[in-house]
Amino acid sequence: MYRQLFIILFLCCLFSSSRLQAQTTEEKSAQSAISIEPHYLMNGGLGLNLETKICPNHWIELNLTGFHLSHSDRKFSDYYFWSWYGGGHAIPNSDFDYISGLSGLGIGATYKYYFFRNFRVNTALSYNWYNVGYEGYEFYPYTEDGLTFYDYKWANIHQPFHKLRLHVALGVRSTFERVFFAEPYVGIGYTYSFYDENKRAYDETVFGYGHRGLYVLAGIKLGFNLRKN
Repeated sequence: MYRQLFIILFLCCLFSSSRLQAQTTEEKSAQSAISIEPHYLMNGGLGLNLETKICPNHWIELNLTGFHLSHSDRKFSDYYFWSWYGGGHAIPNSDFDYISGLSGLGIGATYKYYFFRNFRVNTALSYNWYNVGYEGYEFYPYTEDGLTFYDYKWANIHQPFHKLRLHVALGVRSTFERVFFAEPYVGIGYTYSFYDENKRAYDETVFGYGHRGLYVLAGIKLGFNLRKN
C-alpha cells in the first residue's frame, strides 16, 4: 500500500517538475530577435531584420535594406577593358557590368512558420528602390536661336529602378535559447521591375536590377535573440 502511494507521489512530482521545466524553457525562449544579412554586401548593401513572435511557431518580421556604392565622375568606361582602374563597380545586380555608383533603400514584411523545432517556411513581400549610375551615350537638349537641338554625347547617366518581390523560402535556425543565432535559407520568388526602358535595363540575368520573372534566392541571417523581461 505504501509502496503504491510512494510510486503515485513520485510520478506526480516528476510530472510537475517536467511541466515546470517546460514552462521555464518557454519563458526563456526568444520572443523577438534582430539580425543582419551580410551577403547583401556583394551588391553594396546591408539587410536589417526585426522580428517578433505573435504566437507559438508563428513570427512576423520587418525587413529593411540600404545600398550605397560611391558615385564616380571619372570617365572610366572610355577604356572599358580597364574600367576597374577608374573606380567602377561590377556586382551581381548589375549583371557584372560596371556601374559608376549606387544608392537605394528597401522595405519588406515576412511571415514565418517554424516546424520540426527550428525549421521554418516563410513568405515575404518587399519593395526596393535603386538609383544606378553608369556611363554611356545620352541625348542632351540645348536651345539656340529659339530652336531646340540635341547633343548626343558620352555622360554619366542615372537610372532609377522600382522593384517588387514576392518569394517563398525554407530555412533553419540554429537556436532559440541562446543569444546568438544563424539562419541560412533558400527559396524561389517572382519579381517585377519598373524603369525607363530607353536606358540600361540590367535584365540579362535573374540578379539584375531590371529582371522581370522568376528568380532564386539564398542567404543567411546572423543575429541575436531577445528574451522576455
